Amino acid sequence: MGCSDASSYEDQEVGPNGEPPKALQRIYQKQFIAEERNYVLAFGLIHAFLVEHHFAITYTRCFDDVLDVRKRGKGFTCLALRAEQGPPTKTYVRVRVDEVLFNQLDGDNRLSLSVEIYVLDGYVRNGKGAQLVDGFTAGVETGLAQLYAAP
Repeated sequence: MGCSDASSYEDQEVGPNGEPPKALQRIYQKQFIAEERNYVLAFGLIHAFLVEHHFAITYTRCFDDVLDVRKRGKGFTCLALRAEQGPPTKTYVRVRVDEVLFNQLDGDNRLSLSVEIYVLDGYVRNGKGAQLVDGFTAGVETGLAQLYAAP
């Protein structure tokens, strides 16, 4: 495959609501739980990894809305962070808040979030995708796993 044509460039663009580019494939997806007090710390771990790997990072309104109890409804789910390498986008990471359970009567205040990593097919073949996932697993996943202790 040589230079990108117009259609492949469009296929590498992130969708308006944070949808992954059509030309990329998901190579990583995992859900994590963090205690309420560790919400910002969880995103800090992810943010540091993305900065280190030269991603352009965007936080959405969702990031703030999680902390505003008036904006959380039943089944609260939203895209809080998106990051990409490009243009055109070659690697895309998104973090979704799946559930917010703050102000629980039993004190088990927590939220669940999902991290997804997408890369171009060429990055799967040449091993760059695997290197990124390995770095995330070793450096971030371990830290995220320690942010929740069930009561």
